Amino acid sequence: DRRRYAQALLGRMSDWFEGDYTVAARLEAHNEDLAILRLTLQRKHEASEYHEVESSRVNHILADLSAHVGRPLAGNFQLLPDFRLFTGDHLYLVKPAQKRFWLRSAAIADADAIALDLHDAAAVSAGRVTAEDDR
Repeated sequence: DRRRYAQALLGRMSDWFEGDYTVAARLEAHNEDLAILRLTLQRKHEASEYHEVESSRVNHILADLSAHVGRPLAGNFQLLPDFRLFTGDHLYLVKPAQKRFWLRSAAIADADAIALDLHDAAAVSAGRVTAEDDR
């Protein structure tokens, strides 16, 4: 399910890029409750296929993401199933492990939400919108 989700997500996102860049996906960690997917913008000739790390380092990665945010993350991702965090060159998606969050339709909705986030960030960066206007 996670592999099909990643393929659908990357397929939808590939339409956004022209030229030398694409997005690669890697499942960084998972346990019975959560899975953490890392997306990275890469040059097409360097991009790797989707793969999963055999890991249950969920708590470790959540602690790293929490430090990046500068405050503790809520532990219940069932209530916040579309948590996305940009850090450096990566976008982390923290998703509940249940199948419904890893469907093709969820991948398309997530890709569209990421596109909206990027569009809003570009507008703020270009000075067309302030962060306060976005509230």
